[in-house]
Amino acid sequence: MAARKEPLTLYGGEAKKAREIRRQLAESRGYDGPDDVARPDVFKHLLQHYDGPLDL
Repeated sequence: MAARKEPLTLYGGEAKKAREIRRQLAESRGYDGPDDVARPDVFKHLLQHYDGPLDL
């Protein structure tokens, strides 16, 4: 069975934070710029490293 895709669209402050994370990942990995880091890579990084509570 194929894995389900999770579409994700961010706006405002959330989009800004995602761009900042992409920039930081690009710098830490030695990439030329944030566009070299795919958006799914950012979300995967957040899923792997976030251990705080979810304020829903």
